Amino acid sequence: MRTILHVLLLSTLLITTIQCHPKLAKPDPGAGAAENILPDTEKTDADPTGLWILQQVEGNNVGVKKGTYMVLSEQKYYLYAGCNHIGGELRVRQDSMTIKSGPSTLMACTGMEYESALSKLLQTVGTFRRSGNQLRLFAGKGVVFTFQQQTPSEHLTGRNFVVAGLTMNGGVHFAADAPRQTMQFHPDGKLSGNSGCNNFSGTYKIEGNLLYISQVAGTKRACAEKEKMEYESYFHQHLQKSPLRIEDSPSQVTLRDSTGSTVLVLGEG
Repeated sequence: MRTILHVLLLSTLLITTIQCHPKLAKPDPGAGAAENILPDTEKTDADPTGLWILQQVEGNNVGVKKGTYMVLSEQKYYLYAGCNHIGGELRVRQDSMTIKSGPSTLMACTGMEYESALSKLLQTVGTFRRSGNQLRLFAGKGVVFTFQQQTPSEHLTGRNFVVAGLTMNGGVHFAADAPRQTMQFHPDGKLSGNSGCNNFSGTYKIEGNLLYISQVAGTKRACAEKEKMEYESYFHQHLQKSPLRIEDSPSQVTLRDSTGSTVLVLGEG
């Protein structure tokens, strides 16, 4: 009998507690989370990787020189400010970013104060905001850098390129006296150019950082110069390795095969 009375008493107390404190019966999983959510205008993509062209430096009396860019990849970065390539370690977690300087090329150039100032400012960055193709880097609550992304599609489409480097016989050849080879990426998805001896045409498609080339055909002219025919043969072999991974920079485009090896280096012509 005592056991029954104890059960009834506990049941009565439990019912009374729930009635008096209804909010305790079903907690709101989203309560308190709103303060950690950025306003709609400040929502950020979590991935800052890519090729970024410097648009603006806030304060510090540092003007932007045309052609300054930074490449962010997984755990690494490098900055080019007109003279040396400055690399280092990159750590990203949610919207926090830590940049640590590392190895650099050691060319002596005029105006090196500019790249030195940018490199020092990068060490102050603590957070980032990415909105579409814009990236802003913050030190504390203030914006330090504003970058605009250059996508491979934007760089290649509608432009004419010359082959500055071609992999053959186990190495990349950058010979100044090599046969002139060209590639034109037309806006309608058509590809054309000269492979060193003959003209060629085909189609292309860019998806992210991958270049797909198909339906390649060319004229059948035989050139007297053996070197031209050799360059042409390697060129077409590389096109058949599609898809090729695009490694972009403002001044040139490196195309790599599925193993990560360079096959073509394109410069704007």
